[in-house]
Amino acid sequence: MKLVLALVPALVISVSLPAAAEDTAFIEGLSGSWAGEGTARRTADSDPVGVNCQFTSSAEAQSFSLDGTCRAMAIIRQNVSAQLTNTSGTSYEGIYTGPRGGQSALSGARNGNTLDLQVAWAQEVNGDSEARMQVEVPDPDSMIIRTIDTSPTTGAEVVTSEISLSRQ
Repeated sequence: MKLVLALVPALVISVSLPAAAEDTAFIEGLSGSWAGEGTARRTADSDPVGVNCQFTSSAEAQSFSLDGTCRAMAIIRQNVSAQLTNTSGTSYEGIYTGPRGGQSALSGARNGNTLDLQVAWAQEVNGDSEARMQVEVPDPDSMIIRTIDTSPTTGAEVVTSEISLSRQ
């Protein structure tokens, strides 16, 4: 289901980083238990539906893992996995495995309190194989994970999922 694909990059992230103090502090700040809710769209042109998510994360000086589950419409539950590697400075590359088992590529950079990643879907989603994912940390006790895709009918960028999490 495409709703699930919209959530895919958001559900599990594993990041491996150099010991740069700023990156280490950013990643270590994400450690803990998180829960929240938001919306997701089955396609870029469909109406959003509510989702509830829970995550547990752990961090070390150079790595971070976030394992989670999101539920939509009380019957859809999805787990996924991803890995990111800091390639230089604030640049990241990696892959994630979605609900259908395909590996999609992730690449991008951290800018301040936000990881901004390009997603190259393993399968076509919303008429193409590209989207964006952002992991934003507005303060130490909140995190926002969103995916942004292009509407195949209008060509406009659409937030296909946005989940606001609070530290538990």
